[in-house]
Amino acid sequence: MRTRRAYNAEINVVPYIDVMLVLLIIFMITAPMVNTSEIKLPEAGQLTPQDQVPIQITIKKNGNLQWSQAGQSAQSVKNANALIRALEEVDNEHTHAIVIAADRGTDYGVVVELLDLLQRQGFKKVGLLTQVPS
Repeated sequence: MRTRRAYNAEINVVPYIDVMLVLLIIFMITAPMVNTSEIKLPEAGQLTPQDQVPIQITIKKNGNLQWSQAGQSAQSVKNANALIRALEEVDNEHTHAIVIAADRGTDYGVVVELLDLLQRQGFKKVGLLTQVPS
């Protein structure tokens, strides 16, 4: 007489763990390669020559602020007031030119507020960075 086997109701999760670890490794390797700091500049007229390399302020589409000088990597700041403090440490006499590179999708009010704040703080050489139409 044959005996009936009881069914095994357990789930083997080892293959799922293996797949998750492989996916984790793939994401850990590819995440640093993704360039999220790319911005799409609006297009405008022609280039004007500069006598010195300006300080560049970048406003990303999500509103994050970064600033950089020539030859240095961009430094992130939390808000506009922190940006002003950082700029005054670098240029306390307000002699450097400053350009604002705002993504095309950035809220217009954010750009205007930053322009106004920079001018109220005494930075007179402030402009907008655009790309030349192709």
